Amino acid sequence: MMASSGADDPLVRQKITDQLYCYCRAMDRLDAELGYSVFAPDSTVDYGPVFCGTGRGFVEYVLDRHRKMVGTSHQISNILFSRMDYGIVTEAYVRATNRSASEGRTYDVVIQGRYLDRWRERDGRWLIHHRHYLHDFDAVVEVSKSLLEPWGARDRSDPSYAALH
Repeated sequence: MMASSGADDPLVRQKITDQLYCYCRAMDRLDAELGYSVFAPDSTVDYGPVFCGTGRGFVEYVLDRHRKMVGTSHQISNILFSRMDYGIVTEAYVRATNRSASEGRTYDVVIQGRYLDRWRERDGRWLIHHRHYLHDFDAVVEVSKSLLEPWGARDRSDPSYAALH
């Protein structure tokens, strides 16, 4: 049996899924280098009226905003794969919760949407060549009180870096 190199290959699917998870980690741990590593150097992104430009430019744009927040949490789910002539396309659902504080109040902005990503393999790594974000809905929720304070870190001092390396 010949090995598959397309969207039906479990190894390819896992490599792409891992890249999506690394993107979320980069956003939440404010790790620009990890964020850059998910996008091809010549990648483009389209977030509608929010941002259109390069993958690298988007990482810089978002992390600049995230640094001003109390914390963020991104999750990916429902990943669908399709093989195209130019590589692989995925649709992945994303939910991001961004916590901010202002004037003594704390707010969560909960965003739900989908990433339509075009992937290409370069030097054995699957990279996003183009991302089109589709915004589905959002909500702003005032947080009355947290049950626990976070004990992770929003940088490479987070215990997950030592555990996974």
